[in-house]
Amino acid sequence: MKSIKYLLIPVIVLCLILTACKGKTPSDAADTSEQAMENFLRKLDEGNYTMNVEGYLKTTAYSRDLVYFDYAEEHYNDLTVMSVNNETFQAVLRDDGLENVRFVMEGQAIDAAKEKLVSAWVDLSQGNIYNFFYNSQEEPLKFVSYDDMLKDNVRALVGNPETSLRLMHEVYLVLDKEDPSVVHIQAEVDDDVVARMSYDDIDIVITFGEAQDNEVSEAWMKDPTYPAARTGWTEEDYFIFNSVFLSGADEEVIPFPTFASYAMTNDGKDFYLTEEVKIRDSHASEANVKDYVAALLADGFKETKETAEDGTEETWYRRLLREEYQCYTSVKVDYDDGMNLLAKKYYDFPIYEDLSSANEVIKANGFPELPASDKISAVRATDRASEAIESWLYFFDYDTVLYVDIPFEYENEIRSYLNDYNEVLLNANFHSTTEDEGEEEVVNLMQLADKPVNLKGQLGLEADEIMESANGLANFRYHFDDGKVTLLFKAQHYISAEEAAQLIVAAGFPAVTFKNDDTFSSRDLKKFEKAMYGKDVKAFVTANQVFADTTEAEAFLNQLEASLNAAGFDRANPSVVGTLKQIAIVNEEAGMLVGIDLIEQADGTAAVYLDFEAD
Repeated sequence: MKSIKYLLIPVIVLCLILTACKGKTPSDAADTSEQAMENFLRKLDEGNYTMNVEGYLKTTAYSRDLVYFDYAEEHYNDLTVMSVNNETFQAVLRDDGLENVRFVMEGQAIDAAKEKLVSAWVDLSQGNIYNFFYNSQEEPLKFVSYDDMLKDNVRALVGNPETSLRLMHEVYLVLDKEDPSVVHIQAEVDDDVVARMSYDDIDIVITFGEAQDNEVSEAWMKDPTYPAARTGWTEEDYFIFNSVFLSGADEEVIPFPTFASYAMTNDGKDFYLTEEVKIRDSHASEANVKDYVAALLADGFKETKETAEDGTEETWYRRLLREEYQCYTSVKVDYDDGMNLLAKKYYDFPIYEDLSSANEVIKANGFPELPASDKISAVRATDRASEAIESWLYFFDYDTVLYVDIPFEYENEIRSYLNDYNEVLLNANFHSTTEDEGEEEVVNLMQLADKPVNLKGQLGLEADEIMESANGLANFRYHFDDGKVTLLFKAQHYISAEEAAQLIVAAGFPAVTFKNDDTFSSRDLKKFEKAMYGKDVKAFVTANQVFADTTEAEAFLNQLEASLNAAGFDRANPSVVGTLKQIAIVNEEAGMLVGIDLIEQADGTAAVYLDFEAD
């Protein structure tokens, strides 16, 4: 274990203390601290302790196989977590028995309940508790933490809402002796008057060696009544499938295993970040796994081979999910004391194996060609546009997201080559930028939607430099990594004024005539509405146009409103009809809405922002 971290003490003061006192030396204090912390963590892992939050919850870890939670308030269900034969179950705890017994995971109860226990700190601190805690030699049994992750964990243990986190400035861990019997986890609430009215100071009391058995739980553990076998996917399963494979995926993505037992689980912890479905059934036999492979093949999946990161060959089964984007469901299934099933999206990306074929795509999407050079010995390009369009962001359509990998021997030569290409881009009306405004907009939307941000995987790569086209729809960047430089040519799909007008008319709106100039931009957000909000809409088209002044803009809007009125549209309160635009014109019977913003800009021009929505 790493040595404990100390708050800094000036050397001169430390020397005075050492010469004036005969107490513990710094080495003694560190040894005491480390031994006390080791004993504390060991006892947590063993069980046989209670954790009491006065007026809220008493947690009893009777053993590694039994942990139960007794809430002070009746509107909370008391819970028990029990393990039998290395399988853990959770149930609602009543005086006369258990309700809603369900399988949780393989392993022991104390591990399954870890998220509600202080032992979770080891994982949160990445295996080193001293990433969280400091203390001083004067008080070797008192530790302090300023870490927000730990403070958030303590907040959750006492049932406080997330808003209370900012009111906690530090957390203290106070042990009564080197081999602790009683431990206090304490945090003072801010002196703010409102805070004092809403929250009490925190004092979680952990007492070792006095945990009492729970008769109802023990009775079930001695003669368990196991849950019924799984018979189909659950709503939780569908949520994970739809998150990984996109909305509406549901059961056609992965056939349900007909042999499923009560112990079949769908790992819901990190599917957002991994974009993978992980299913396990510890009761499945080798014969069951073979039968499931046969069921996959009968259901239209095709066997294929993939090379894993470690170089080994793996067998996967793929079935076409969405032909437009060449997106497949890809499933790997094997036996390891049960069935392990891994499922993910797979895209059949266009791949270009030389500079000439890569340049065809580069030139077709508005970029200057990469010049031939003896500095480039090999080129491999992959167009991942379908993945970017099909990501859950659903905000941009791309004509290309082309990654070009170029290995090199001498970095200075390839940097010279890229500097020359940047000059070519500048001559083609590109400019250097440090921000990708479109991606920043997506990040903001992602944060509002409370979804994880993975720009490197979803939108591009960490760039050494970004060159952007005049209209901002195309950009070029590159990144060096381990003897290879990766170039990225990314071009958002441009919707012209004519194309936008056609989309609007196709949705049933009256015809609109836009100026076909550089001030016009448009996006089709139908798919975005489905992915972000789960809304199936007939159309959602945004269109933006800049006019010479407000007089010209108002004339355009007056003509638009007149044509809308003739088609049965009338003005409505924007907040009532659900638009953030300043003006709303709706046809309630047809379920159609036009939202309008008119903004006078600093240079005297006027920008019009329009939303055309049809249910």
